[in-house]
Amino acid sequence: MDMKKLQILVTLILMTGSFYGFAQAYLPAVYEFSSEKSSVLTLKNGTVLEGTFNQVDQANGIIKSFSFKTVAGETVQLKEEDVLNMYVANSNTNYAEKARTIGKDNMKAWDKSKLDMKKISNGNTYFEQVEVDFRGKKRNMLLQL
Repeated sequence: MDMKKLQILVTLILMTGSFYGFAQAYLPAVYEFSSEKSSVLTLKNGTVLEGTFNQVDQANGIIKSFSFKTVAGETVQLKEEDVLNMYVANSNTNYAEKARTIGKDNMKAWDKSKLDMKKISNGNTYFEQVEVDFRGKKRNMLLQL
């Protein structure tokens, strides 16, 4: 093999390695919340609710409102602005495995002091109320982190 081909080969290997090294893995988006597995919501007033989702109203992937059944059997109607954060069990069974494999590296960068890492490592998805600039207007929205 001549020197020119060797240089090209080494360059390609180094470029491939650098692309792989800088690649970032993302957790897949959650579109369906489980109506069987337990989720935990923290409301803005400090109330913590545990239970399951009956119905979630979304428009273009943005949560608008939902019906939540607590472990006590009470059904609560909530809007997205009522929720501070939530750990959601989703209905995709393959998601839990992806969360364990992909999420472990990404979770190292998060501020773990406010997250329940046990819930996340069990395949739950974390949502938090965040102020965003949405279509030119400041708005608080529940975003999947």
